[in-house]
Amino acid sequence: EFIGGNPMHQFSVRSWYNPRSDVDLDLWLRYVDETSYGAVLIDAYTELDARLAWRPNQHTELAVVGRNLFNDAHAEAYSELNDIPLIEIERSAHLQLRLDF
Repeated sequence: EFIGGNPMHQFSVRSWYNPRSDVDLDLWLRYVDETSYGAVLIDAYTELDARLAWRPNQHTELAVVGRNLFNDAHAEAYSELNDIPLIEIERSAHLQLRLDF
């Protein structure tokens, strides 16, 4: 078991795909190996973020974004000072509107 707060292995791959000039599909897949902070073990995790965007004109972009889509939540960090509990990152989704002036 590795002790020291840094994962032994990490992997990340990103894809930016434009099926049409007004549509983007962005994907980010990542894997982080287990790690330990003393007696606290943070399990390995694999996650996917996705973004689908549409530009109806040159000044407007609408997008739907999903983060951490594979799991309801996963632990990612721990305070060595023990002043906060184990930090878990939850699955999330949001809509985004961008207006350029």
